[in-house]
Amino acid sequence: MGCLGDIILYKQKEQSIMIPSPSITKTGVFDIQVCVPKDWTDQMVTEFANKQSPTGTANGWRVRKQSDYKLAEALERVDCSILIDHVHIMLDC
Repeated sequence: MGCLGDIILYKQKEQSIMIPSPSITKTGVFDIQVCVPKDWTDQMVTEFANKQSPTGTANGWRVRKQSDYKLAEALERVDCSILIDHVHIMLDC
């Protein structure tokens, strides 16, 4: 899995434009990391994660917030090193 896993191809007037789609970049037993457009809200992120990788729990995925000790002082949203205007976000179930 990676940031370039799925590419959506659009055609506009004789020109093809490749737009990366959001993706799950890492999976753990109780957490995942997603690569999504920077302007996505937390709700959009959790809806994507729950659709792509259901947890099987009543609460589903939730964004790991800045106050969570598991971030170990890292940022809640980290710029993707591959895709411009995309960020990596950790979620827990």
